[in-house]
Amino acid sequence: MSTTSLTEYANAHGATRQAAAKWKQRGTLIMSGQAVDVEASDKRMKESGLGRYRPNAMPNAASPDGQENTSSAGISEERVSALAEQMVAKKGVLSLHDAQRLKETYLGRMRELEYDLKVGTVVLIDDAVRETGKQLARVRTHLLAIPTNIAPVVARTTSPVAAEAIIREAIHQALEELTADKGREALLSAANNGDDDA
Repeated sequence: MSTTSLTEYANAHGATRQAAAKWKQRGTLIMSGQAVDVEASDKRMKESGLGRYRPNAMPNAASPDGQENTSSAGISEERVSALAEQMVAKKGVLSLHDAQRLKETYLGRMRELEYDLKVGTVVLIDDAVRETGKQLARVRTHLLAIPTNIAPVVARTTSPVAAEAIIREAIHQALEELTADKGREALLSAANNGDDDA
């Protein structure tokens, strides 16, 4: 039994991670923990006519050297050509010129996406999720440290009002540290981007 991640499985079927998540939710994918059981899932995908097994699906073509021609955005030029061909099929028979123009339009959009990724105006969802996870882990660490840091001080207080003030101050201090950390990261990022421009 071979397994793979949900994202890799989606890529193998020329689909997005969101599409694979829907397949998982519907029970089409067979999971082994957090990984996709490739053979069992492929069998169900074939039975359901999904992914690369759907009618008119174009397999991902490889270049002559055996490597798939992909952009930095992870989209193969062959996949773009296949999508353009599907568009032509939906719109009816087009002249060769119109078909080439449609294909070039989509290739241009792909290049634009690559550029937007490179300059940072667009980010990949996986990168955003990873960064958000890091920030939430940092918040969790700061908040979990509060009881350990202030317990001795709170234990010595005799007034609930004083205990509340100590706790409130500790929370505010932790949040200010997180804001300061984020500010330092933004300055470092801006400095690094400035170095790239030079």
